[in-house]
This record gives sequence, C-alpha cells and structure tokens, in this order.
Amino acid sequence: MLVRILLFYALIFSSYSSSTEPTPYIINGSNVSQGDIPWQVYISGERYWCGGIIIGERWVLTAAHCLTDKETDQPDNISEISVHSNSIVRNSGNVHKVDKLHIYPGYTNNNKLFGSYYDIALIHTTSELPENSSIKMLPVSQQNDLDLAIINGWVENQARTPNLLVSGWGYKVGESDNSVSNVLQATLLTGVPDSVCSQKWEVNIAKSYVVCATTPNPTISNSACNGDSGGPVIWQDPSAKGDFDKGYRLVGIVSRGKTNCSVSKPAIKTQVSQFYNWVKSKTGALVTDTTTSSFPVDVFQKYASTAQAPSTGGGGGGTLSIFSFLFLCALTRIRRSR
Repeated sequence: MLVRILLFYALIFSSYSSSTEPTPYIINGSNVSQGDIPWQVYISGERYWCGGIIIGERWVLTAAHCLTDKETDQPDNISEISVHSNSIVRNSGNVHKVDKLHIYPGYTNNNKLFGSYYDIALIHTTSELPENSSIKMLPVSQQNDLDLAIINGWVENQARTPNLLVSGWGYKVGESDNSVSNVLQATLLTGVPDSVCSQKWEVNIAKSYVVCATTPNPTISNSACNGDSGGPVIWQDPSAKGDFDKGYRLVGIVSRGKTNCSVSKPAIKTQVSQFYNWVKSKTGALVTDTTTSSFPVDVFQKYASTAQAPSTGGGGGGTLSIFSFLFLCALTRIRRSR
C-alpha cells in the first residue's frame, strides 16, 4: 500500500516539475496602454498586414517583405496600402493614404532566413502623422554602443538583461488565426551577440545588417511572431535616459525568425543604422535628427514583467523539499514496519 502511495506522490511531483519547462507561448507580452508606444503603426497592404514605425511627420519605416510579393518581389500597389496610427487596436485609429513607397534596392525574398539583408521599406503618407510620435533611428556612430550593451548583457542558458522592446499585433501562440491580438502587445527581449547568433544558426551572418534577439529568460518564451513583421525594435540609450524622449532609439525592424516563432534560435531583425544614409537620401533630410518627441512613460520599466518567469509559489526548489520530506517519511514508516 505504501509503495502505491509513493508512486502516487512521484507522479504528482514529476507533473509539477514539468511546469517549470519553457511554455509554448510566443509573445508572452502585455496589452499596451494607449499612448505608451506612439511610434507604432498598423499597416494594411495589398497582400499582408504588418507593423510600422513613425520616424517623421509623414514617414514610416517597415519591412520590405510586408509590401512585396514573396514570389516576384513586385511592390504593392500604393493605392492598396494604408497606415493606421494613434490606436492600440489593430486596423483602427487615424487612417493615412500612401503616395510613395521605397523598397530598398536589391531586396529579394527567396524564402530563406538570410536570403536578403535588405528587409526595409520606407512609406510616405499623404497626411501628417500624429505629433509627438516620431522616434529616432540609431545612427551608425552609436551602433558600437548598442553592440557593447548586447555583449555585456548576454549570458548563456540563464536569465539575462532584457534590453530590447518589441511590439505588434501578431500571433500570440504561434501561427494560429485564433491567437492574433486585437490589442497592441509589447514584450522585452535580450539582444544576442553576433558571434552567438551565427553559432546558433550555423551560418556567418552579416553583422552590419541584422540585430539578433531572443527571450530574456530561458524558462519562458518571449518573441515576436507572424504579423509583428515591420514593427519596432527599441533600445534605451543609457546616456540619454534623462532626455524628453528617454533615450529611446529605433535599432531594428522585426524581420524573420524560426518557423512557428520558436525561440530555439534567435530572431532576426533588420539593423536600421546600416540604412541611415539611405533614409536620409529618400526623406531629403535625416528626419530622426530633428524629432522633438517627448515620451512620458518608461516602457522598459512598465513592461519589465513580461521578461520575468511566472511565480510558482516558492519555486521548484521549495516543491522538491516538500515531496522529498513526504517521501522520506514514507520510507521511514516502511522500515519501521519491518
């Protein structure tokens, strides 16, 4: 009888222990409050819907694959593209028509993860985008600062510094229509050093063109997913935290990742500093140099909980000690009965 009891407790313990394994959820983010991430826009294209980033009064950055045919690379018809701003609800808010679309020269989508390092596009709207919503692009001169922050924040197989913020209306539980979010989601990620990213993908990535990112805590799965493409990857420059814009810098654009949005390998983001001069050539001026936006909310602090493992009421260690105690007590009774 006691043997059966022991087996029963063993089964309970084993099932409880498994709950500390990584969850299958992808975004694992939080609903964004209105006004917290004003630079985020929703883009409805001829073929797809994506995210985008306001960088000027009428300029929006997004991913090239959001606005091109994946077989022919043919750009979308401008008349079929609309930009939705000033709303945390997908496909709503202020609607802006588009009169210019610039796909970065040489972009091609050949269905390979590193098929194109030029996954970036620039949109010009016919009407002004909301005031106080433009975010600065990270210039080339500060890319080394970001790289160093990523290297210093990285550790393998344990909790690491959450230093990047992503947001979007994409899938929350892998590629399922039922998991698409109607409310903008945000979560924190950790930048992955270029050398580590290359090792995990088993290829030599062109480090000047991509920013790699993954979940800050290996016990939970934080990531962007399908539908988040084109959206912002934000870093907070510690030397500018006291500024009106809190030092927020656009460092990447959500581009590609593992099939089904798995975090088994780092996700790939387009590194915007590489395209700084291209943006300048198309906008006529580096619009992000003149932005005077003021962001009152510390989004890295507000959404920090998305990067933390859920509480288990004392953790696996405490649970182990309880069941170990019961197990030892039962063994003692068996020995005494003998």
